[in-house]
Amino acid sequence: MGADPFGAARHDPNGRRAAARLPTAMPPTFEELDKLSSKELHDRAVRLARHRADVKWMWELMEAVPEAQIAAGDDERAFEDQWHVFTTLIRDTQHADEGKLADALRPMYIEYILEHEKD
Repeated sequence: MGADPFGAARHDPNGRRAAARLPTAMPPTFEELDKLSSKELHDRAVRLARHRADVKWMWELMEAVPEAQIAAGDDERAFEDQWHVFTTLIRDTQHADEGKLADALRPMYIEYILEHEKD
């Protein structure tokens, strides 16, 4: 048997060698995330939500887009015809990593990453 790169050999209660556990990365801090661009935050939060299959959060992101558009100064697109709301939300969510819209959604991205990236 070779040397254990993680220290002494570990065994489970039945005496079998347990799998070595790699050290886990520390979750990011708010300050670290706040230094990222809005696009980087969007991409990281959406990638995490996809990895977790978090449909609820993706829906919350789609619901947040109209308010973020108002905050970004795009009032006209925020109140389009109700028949087009769903398709508009999907289209706008695809662009939620761009410009003022991404900037308006930064708090949502940071909160989600801080809460779930440690999982």
